[in-house]
Amino acid sequence: MIFLLLLLLPSQLGFHFWPDWALVNGIRVDYLSPTLYLTDLIILIIWAFNRVKVKVPLISIILITLNIFFALSPLTSIFKWLRVLEYFWLFKYLILKIDLKLKIKKLKFAILWTSILAWMQFIKQSSIGGAWYWLGERSFNVFTPNIAKVFWEELILRPYATFPHPNVLGGFLAIAGILSGGWISAIAFTTLIITFSRTAIFAALAAVIFLKRHYSLLPLLLLPLLIPGSPDSLIGRNDLIRTSLDIISSNPLFGTGLGNFVRLSSQPVHNVFLLAISELGIPLGLIFAVWIIKFCLKIVNWKLKIALAAVMITASGDHYWWSIPQMQLLFTFFLAYAVKYSHGQLSDIYRRRIQR
Repeated sequence: MIFLLLLLLPSQLGFHFWPDWALVNGIRVDYLSPTLYLTDLIILIIWAFNRVKVKVPLISIILITLNIFFALSPLTSIFKWLRVLEYFWLFKYLILKIDLKLKIKKLKFAILWTSILAWMQFIKQSSIGGAWYWLGERSFNVFTPNIAKVFWEELILRPYATFPHPNVLGGFLAIAGILSGGWISAIAFTTLIITFSRTAIFAALAAVIFLKRHYSLLPLLLLPLLIPGSPDSLIGRNDLIRTSLDIISSNPLFGTGLGNFVRLSSQPVHNVFLLAISELGIPLGLIFAVWIIKFCLKIVNWKLKIALAAVMITASGDHYWWSIPQMQLLFTFFLAYAVKYSHGQLSDIYRRRIQR
């Protein structure tokens, strides 16, 4: 089942529910819609046959309850916190029960089919349709309103594969490529170029340079600056940063409630750290940060440190590690793998637990 979960990780096939509280001014907002994804069903099946118990500190339970109570939409926050609980359980299960050294290599199959679809979309300059629909591909072409494009002598459609945006596809290819290594990483990084995601390309370039220790190639990090961008996008990002700072100053204790930032803005701020504090408030945001830092400090393996740095780079320039379930799931796998094999081998404590 873990192989199937990794294989279908890029898929966004799911069933969206549209209660009134998932609408803003009568308009459906994907970020607010409670959604049951195919990957959720796989995790549910795993949970049904593997009752690993998780413990949440009392102080976290209290602050989460307050975050829900003071949320702009408590129901939105409840469903977002249920997904956090789902992935937290999966994290514990992966650490205690699964030989991730063998399983994480299966991520290459997800990279392969995602890259094939991305190239097909790029060449055709539209979605492909057919069987790809059942993996979550959405219908679009270069003339679709608000579709992501770049201007390079002419308007060029940026491929989405089965992700909600080319930048998310870029983030997936960058981190999954680093984790996989070998020939599949070459495919991932080649496909990454046609996403035109500057932050992801920068992170991948930096990772390759530091992994190979070819520091003379550092000037290559300037290449993403040559990728065309939109001045309107920069202005929009700055506006979102100002909005997030206003939210933090107005709601320092409990934030807007998990998942509620988009009720005050057209989209999440393109910075995971600002988005987290905006939605959680400072106290809960600090607890979350300490929890992540605690696990990250256990990572001493050079390759995993580079992968973590790439995650941090992309997290500083976009919001998908916080707001997109596909990327949350990838981060869950990455963190479990990094913690479990931080020294390059299975630690004694996890070995004893698995042998029980």
